[in-house]
Amino acid sequence: MSVELNEYLERPEVETETLLYKRRLEAKIIDKFKKEFKEKIGYEPQVLTMIDESSDIPKIPILMLREFIDSVMKERFGNEIFGDETARLANSGRHRDIVNYRFIYFKLARMMGNSFVSIGQTIATNRTKKYDHTTVMYGCKSFDDLINTNEQFRDVYLDLVIKLKEKFTRKDLVLN
Repeated sequence: MSVELNEYLERPEVETETLLYKRRLEAKIIDKFKKEFKEKIGYEPQVLTMIDESSDIPKIPILMLREFIDSVMKERFGNEIFGDETARLANSGRHRDIVNYRFIYFKLARMMGNSFVSIGQTIATNRTKKYDHTTVMYGCKSFDDLINTNEQFRDVYLDLVIKLKEKFTRKDLVLN
């Protein structure tokens, strides 16, 4: 290969796009398998490989995770949904994009070893005191359902995990 091509392929954004493409391709193969399995056997199998692959997610403090996801939401949506509100995850709205990011936050925080109660406490505000442990449990269950059935949700999750890994791979930020 030429030197220019090697330099291009080693750029971080190309690696990210390549990884995202690979994960999307794997997801399509899994979807095809699930469809064929359901046709032959009669029920849909639970396939959790997407979550298993994400097990190397860096463990960061829960409030840092919340700030990170809030910043990703602001970057993606600007002020079109939220106005000037800074606590985007704690928004009590039921807009599908807000809810999806909230489910992802619940699951990632849980995968990092946080309790349901502590996750709910980090997202509750004076206005939205309703995020107790049962809400977080429901969100984690909904995450599991959506990751296996909704391709758009899966893409948002994988994109977020890739960004999380890129930002928090420095050893001085990661907890043991």
